[in-house]
Amino acid sequence: MSRTPAALFFLALLGACALEYTVPQDEGGSGACGPANELCGALCVDLLSDVDHCGACGRACASDEACLAGQCGDTCETGGEVCDQACTPTESDHDNCGQCGRACSDDQLCVGGECTSNCGGGLSVCDGSCVDLGGDEAHCGDCNRECASDEFCLGGICSNLDCPGQTACGPICVDTASNPEHCTGCDSPCQSWESCVAGGCVADCVDSCSPGEVCMDGECSCRLDTERCSGDCVNTRASAEHCGECGNDCGTNPCGDSECQAPGCPGFPDVCDDGCTDVMVDPFNCGYCGHICHPTLVCVAGLCVLP
Repeated sequence: MSRTPAALFFLALLGACALEYTVPQDEGGSGACGPANELCGALCVDLLSDVDHCGACGRACASDEACLAGQCGDTCETGGEVCDQACTPTESDHDNCGQCGRACSDDQLCVGGECTSNCGGGLSVCDGSCVDLGGDEAHCGDCNRECASDEFCLGGICSNLDCPGQTACGPICVDTASNPEHCTGCDSPCQSWESCVAGGCVADCVDSCSPGEVCMDGECSCRLDTERCSGDCVNTRASAEHCGECGNDCGTNPCGDSECQAPGCPGFPDVCDDGCTDVMVDPFNCGYCGHICHPTLVCVAGLCVLP
């Protein structure tokens, strides 16, 4: 039976753990291993992945080898390198970043074999993952601050919401009868050309509008904070191809505040696509990149709310 590369990689990882256990004894003093293991001495082992018994009892792999499908080797078919006798994705492994033994610090990630502290999109590195300190209950305002089970994280502060007459949707109180971001229920947004009326999304135009358009005076048009460029509604404050006005191309540089900016967006807390921004107040990237607020809402502390 052939094994896929993913299966081989999984077996190599298990090999470093030396899958061994003491044989369970019955009343007669004999024991039996499971169907996927072999008895080597007094231990049940997986000959396909055990680096001390690779392919056969007592056949140990060298310190720079892994046990792959019962064969010792120093080349990982799925990529990566053999680290501590296991195939390791050194392009992304926090403890073996770029090469075996090179560990990133706790406030860094391993991306492309390099340690970095830049998550982008308004996120921060906590325990090797990118999190939103402004809205993550497990890391609220700080990597080590966890909110209680009945609290939400709002703007980096743990709070316990009391919403008389309204509904608690995450960290905010909303009226699901009129809020287009939470119409009829939490996280049930209306389209940009629809309104939330009596808890239902109602189209203001006879025909459906294109993404990014709104309905004004019964006709589809670009929302007030965008311009129509080459047929599309564009946010010219952050579009590298239409920066400040249609056709003003920044080339390889990003755009922010309607002006071409230097690479990396110095002076801006966040970078979304080719735009320099602040996800705490940007209605086109509210809270995280790509989260567009309904045209009737504003972005405050990374949340789409009524003005």
